[in-house]
Amino acid sequence: MYFLTSGIHGTIYIQRPEEEEEESSSSCSEAIPSSSTITDPGVFHSFDSSGPTTQVTLKNERQVSCRDWKAWRAVKIVHAHHSGQTADRYPHNIRTEVDILRRAEHPNIIRFCVYRYISAYEQWSLSLPLLSFPLSSLLHDPNRLTLATMTHLIKSIIYQLLQALNYLHTILGVAHRDLKPENIMLDWDGTVKVIDFGTACWLSQFEHDTESSVGTGAYRAPELLFGQHEYDRRAIDLWALGAIISEFFAPIAHSARHYQGTDSDSWNSEESDGSGSSPTRSIDPLDGARDRVDEGHTQRATLFDVSFGDVGLAASVFRVRGSPSADTWPGFTSLPDANKIHFDDFPGQSFRDLLPDLQRLGSDAPHMETMLDGFLQLDPERRLSASDALNGVLWNDSILVPTGYEDLVQGRRDTVLVTRLDEKCLADLLAPWIVEAEEGYERRISEKW
Repeated sequence: MYFLTSGIHGTIYIQRPEEEEEESSSSCSEAIPSSSTITDPGVFHSFDSSGPTTQVTLKNERQVSCRDWKAWRAVKIVHAHHSGQTADRYPHNIRTEVDILRRAEHPNIIRFCVYRYISAYEQWSLSLPLLSFPLSSLLHDPNRLTLATMTHLIKSIIYQLLQALNYLHTILGVAHRDLKPENIMLDWDGTVKVIDFGTACWLSQFEHDTESSVGTGAYRAPELLFGQHEYDRRAIDLWALGAIISEFFAPIAHSARHYQGTDSDSWNSEESDGSGSSPTRSIDPLDGARDRVDEGHTQRATLFDVSFGDVGLAASVFRVRGSPSADTWPGFTSLPDANKIHFDDFPGQSFRDLLPDLQRLGSDAPHMETMLDGFLQLDPERRLSASDALNGVLWNDSILVPTGYEDLVQGRRDTVLVTRLDEKCLADLLAPWIVEAEEGYERRISEKW
């Protein structure tokens, strides 16, 4: 295996297909357990046989110039008790993540292949498909996203994200609780994949004292900033989704004023040195430290500013959305920490002023603005659901999707899903990033030689 990246959720390696074949053949392979309980630690459990069957033969790593990366695997290794919990990473639970992933069946949720638990080392090993690159790579390369053809790409990604969240909330019954660009990957054909369910939870599981230290940086919902331990777990996903979508249309920042997150499992990142820290990012996702980015670096700004910790983030949210009132957030004053700090009275700002690239959507701009307003309601009870968002007028036109996608999801009858627009498919639009992803993986492999 080859080291790829490391974070507080675990360490990610990439694995040749024949390595997985060798490990699986040396361990006991079993069918999917019918119970939600994970049993028989110390053996492999294979959950999916729909992956690529053609294995890549590598005679000499230095001589191989073209690999079938779709056949490779990303291996996530986490050290935790058999219960899945570790005291210093609560509420991260690798056992819950395994249970959720083995039940998920949706094209926009990462497909789970194999897991193994070694009790002697308290080590969990999850084998997952190797994906191309994280959504953050698109957002951090804003010059390419100014092309007119990128409007098709943006709408496709947003549509797929809505499908993913609708499935999690209404069918699977799961809240992710850490949606951010680094936890959204693009597959080689342009399929969006939500990854990293380390802090996810079952909605059916009652939590009388819900953990509020979930989410990352600028994507955290405002109710989490005021000591709220009983909250709507779906609502914090919806807020995070709104913050992510807004970033497509944000101005280009020439310095890293906004925190982008560190505890990521996104696989094509070369920022980690293997120590679990990153030279260009702050260590603690909640400490509000400023990023340290090279001079001249540009990227999309986040809508909310977390440069000054939770208090600064709350102030930034209120500047954008307006200060809480009895009308906009009736339950605000009942939050445990609501009266500990006095904030100035902010009237709120227009998305059109804050997100200049909304105008690129033309006649769709007002509809996108309405959707953002719905997701980013201060009052969690008023936030737009993913299901309702899918019924919006934004999707009246043709939506570009990967081949075969239209047979795997449920959508409105008047939403036309197509695999080509202007003679281009999603993979064509994503080609520059896919090439960079392949080159990045090649560099990781060559570092071993």
